[in-house]
Amino acid sequence: MLLRLNIFTSLMIASAVILVFMNSLVERYGRRVQRVLRLEIREPFVYESFQLERQTDSEKSTIPKKKVFSTPNFSKLKTFLLFIGYPRSGSTLTGSLLDAHPSVIIANEYNLLSKWKNFTDKQKNKYYICNQLWNNSVAETRHQRAVSKKYFFQYYVPGLWQGLYQDPIQVIGDKKCSTTTRALANNKNYYNELKAALKTQIKFIHIIRNPFDNVATMMLRASHNGLRIKVEKEKKKIYNLGELKKQTRIYLNLVDMNVKLRKQYTGQILDVYYGNIIMDAKKSLLRICEFLEIICDNEYLEKASSIVFKNETFTRRYVYWDEHIKRKILDKIENVTFLNGFKFNVS
Repeated sequence: MLLRLNIFTSLMIASAVILVFMNSLVERYGRRVQRVLRLEIREPFVYESFQLERQTDSEKSTIPKKKVFSTPNFSKLKTFLLFIGYPRSGSTLTGSLLDAHPSVIIANEYNLLSKWKNFTDKQKNKYYICNQLWNNSVAETRHQRAVSKKYFFQYYVPGLWQGLYQDPIQVIGDKKCSTTTRALANNKNYYNELKAALKTQIKFIHIIRNPFDNVATMMLRASHNGLRIKVEKEKKKIYNLGELKKQTRIYLNLVDMNVKLRKQYTGQILDVYYGNIIMDAKKSLLRICEFLEIICDNEYLEKASSIVFKNETFTRRYVYWDEHIKRKILDKIENVTFLNGFKFNVS
């Protein structure tokens, strides 16, 4: 009995020692991982292999398994790109296509300017900002840009560079249209501070969709999750006057803000029409590449354009329109240069 008690006591002591040792390891290396994830740095760094494997271990990721590579060298960065515009305008598709370019990194809704006010002085530097956006690009290969993600549209571009890069990185940016528009229109200091931190040129892509389709899609998405897909499949019309008024007001306010920004940043903004991307994706991408001063080879143009759907969707057909709201939008189309030519009727 005494022998059994001594063995049991010894095992308990050994277990306690092992537990203390394991806790110390978790605490030590857990802090190390936390420091890596926060990316509070001022110079380029190299991810450790366990970090990359953790980011790429999903079957849904577009990044090859066990792919280990260093953070891009942002010292040769030529352009910082921001998207301005409106929700549900086609910006997610455009950003995904650009992120597939080997020399371009486009984050999906990192929402830089919304986070900016909470950044410390130490974080307001090129390397911290760029690494945050690159991390987002990598993470998006498991989300919006995943191989098997079942969105209404496909944002995965097979055989290209989403979540990856090829030195030198020439363009990096953030796709978050409406928040960026509001931030810049209401506070010019954001632009000045960002310019000072990045020490590189800043350009903007302004995504424009037919206002009636844009407002209709905003209304459908705001009314009920999944309603957009449901009405498309069942060919039904939705009546929601209150939400239609609200989304129209949001859209028209954003139009006025973007009119202001186009005057303020003349020569730095490229208007990109969603309908043109659908009709001729290669031509639209080539135009964007020329604006960003980067080379688009045939392989990139072919593979990127291959995911673009063949026909534009006219969501205005699935909404009951109040005549007063329709008139307000038509007046805005007539008075705003970049909206001239849009119509309500589908030709």
